[in-house]
Amino acid sequence: MRKCFFTTLFSMVFLITVYSQEREKEAHYYYLSLGTSVYTNTPGTFGDKTFITAEFGRTFGIFDIGILMGKLNLSKHVKGTDSTFFTELLPTINVFSKGRFSEALTLGAGYIFNASENFLTEITNSIN
Repeated sequence: MRKCFFTTLFSMVFLITVYSQEREKEAHYYYLSLGTSVYTNTPGTFGDKTFITAEFGRTFGIFDIGILMGKLNLSKHVKGTDSTFFTELLPTINVFSKGRFSEALTLGAGYIFNASENFLTEITNSIN
């Protein structure tokens, strides 16, 4: 009787523990994002003020991590610039989500190739 009681108690605790550790499965997927932007209120041609980026990363539920590569201008040569290519590591966390709305925070760090000041930082807060 005593052995049966402890076996039953152990199996109940084990089943409750196993059941409580199951979580809702969160999406995990790879992504590719292409983008372009134009600086405004700066002198120069359209090609001087345009930059393009490509980001590849992976989503782990509410956390994303990606690597971004870009070119700072589309002109062949711009006076006063020492480099046009850069790369950046972008971890992003979803800090708030309610229905169709979400808020994300990105803290990025990167490198500008062949530049005298080559360290690149980014802080972005977005509401989607």
